[in-house]
Amino acid sequence: MSPYSEIQIDHESELPYYIQIFQAIKQMILDQDVVAHSKLPPIRKLASILEVNNGTIVSAYKQLEIQDMVYSKPGSGTYVADEHTQDSEPASYSLSLPDANETVAVDFTSNNPEPDLFPVDAYKHLVDMILTKEGGYAFSIADAQGYLPLRESLALWLGKRSIPASPDHIHVTSGSQQSLDIVSKALIRRNDVVAVESPVYPGALATISSQGAKILEIPLKADGLDLVQLEERAKRNQIRFLYTMPCFQNPTGVTWTLQKKQKLLSLAKQYGFYILEDDFLSEFSYGSKNIQTLKELDSNNQVIYIKSIAKLLMPGMRLGFILAPAELSEQIRTNKYLADLSTSGLSQRVIDLYLRTEDWESAFKSMNAHYRSIYQLLTQKVADHFPPEVTYIPPQGGFSLWFKLPEGTSSSLLAQRAAKLGIRLNPGNIYYMNQIPNRYFRLAFGKTSAAQIRSCIPLLGNLLKVIC
Repeated sequence: MSPYSEIQIDHESELPYYIQIFQAIKQMILDQDVVAHSKLPPIRKLASILEVNNGTIVSAYKQLEIQDMVYSKPGSGTYVADEHTQDSEPASYSLSLPDANETVAVDFTSNNPEPDLFPVDAYKHLVDMILTKEGGYAFSIADAQGYLPLRESLALWLGKRSIPASPDHIHVTSGSQQSLDIVSKALIRRNDVVAVESPVYPGALATISSQGAKILEIPLKADGLDLVQLEERAKRNQIRFLYTMPCFQNPTGVTWTLQKKQKLLSLAKQYGFYILEDDFLSEFSYGSKNIQTLKELDSNNQVIYIKSIAKLLMPGMRLGFILAPAELSEQIRTNKYLADLSTSGLSQRVIDLYLRTEDWESAFKSMNAHYRSIYQLLTQKVADHFPPEVTYIPPQGGFSLWFKLPEGTSSSLLAQRAAKLGIRLNPGNIYYMNQIPNRYFRLAFGKTSAAQIRSCIPLLGNLLKVIC
């Protein structure tokens, strides 16, 4: 049996499928499970085996080629290269660490809310109401654009957040990742130029690159994007759109200043590009400052706004939406129809009813209070146990912290050593196009408990003191 058919995809992982496949094949090569100059499976064949689309395999092979793990022969295929090395272990590494089996395993890789916070009783009540009233019709296929009463509820909800919205311009999707895919297909033609913040959410890179776009990485600073560099690139390239998370960005937690948000909108108007705003977690603010989205400031209708509404209401339910300019609505609706006809009719009805009650507001306040306490505990334990050479900017919101190690220290090595302690974290290289190991890493606390933080942060701090 081919070793490639043994690749396992974790559908619950935040890592895009192409990164998981890339990492699996890379490890096969390093472990010499496949021999040098042997041919990788054809793209369509491996896509069929792993039940993913062809673009996912293309992206995985591209990352392998960037790291010189493979090479391609035009018209022939992709082959395993012949020289590879693992990150070397520092000679000074010597620390008596507890056995991994004696530690509390913790996953710091998930930026999604904890399923235990799901308001099960409210959900059951709403489902009973819907089934009693509508029977089997509750499962009927809704319009591709989305269940109209839900779109009306979303328009009212957005209006309360100072975002004017018509139900005609709202498109319900099966989560923010599908929203990204639908918008990318609507806007991108092969070789179009798309700008992204750097570092960036890996799922966005995978989706945008799969459409054949040329990606411009624009550095992200502590107060937002480097707009000087963005404008310089806009003068030389016709940018189709900019993808950004301006509030509690994933992975860095950076929130743009109001001045930078206003300047970006001015640049988008001047150079004629759209802004694709991914409003991931702007509501999860633990500081006192008012968080404004770009869409709230958008007077010229240049911002395409996407959001996963389920993260605020019922964690784990795949439901999001796109608020798009009128000129894009028909293409977006068509792309949604081609993707999966429509999002679950029952799920849309449940969310619609939930938005119309006050229950969701109290449930959200409880969730926000939970994550505020987790954030405060995590930052305190980091201050107590991490060496001063390991730095970060407290984001005051969202679900993750972005750390910088001292110069010359590899976060990939840190991740490998932490895994031996039962601690999973994301090294920073996965958030960049080139995937080259670097000195950044992310700790996400979406699914970590207070007990796990108290147990594992001291262990991670001890490890950092040795590696640094």
